Amino acid sequence: MEENAQPIHKKYFVQVNGRRTVCEVLREVYWYTADPFIRERIKTAMYMAKRMNKKLIEYKADWDANEWEATENVEEKIKERKEKFELEA
Repeated sequence: MEENAQPIHKKYFVQVNGRRTVCEVLREVYWYTADPFIRERIKTAMYMAKRMNKKLIEYKADWDANEWEATENVEEKIKERKEKFELEA
């Protein structure tokens, strides 16, 4: 695991971002694999992406304004992810 990087709890993978960000793509990949090794790496990558985003906001608050396309089928994805999360809990 990367130095100082800690996996994010999988409850954060249930939500759906209305914008198709790096974290949203990581969420999609997380739910498409059952491989525990890959999932741990994805959770670590999510942690790192969240830290990077926080730093970018420190440097420029609106750095990502109008940067991301919309995520399709948000409500459907939320329902699907909640069902999968409950099955794994």
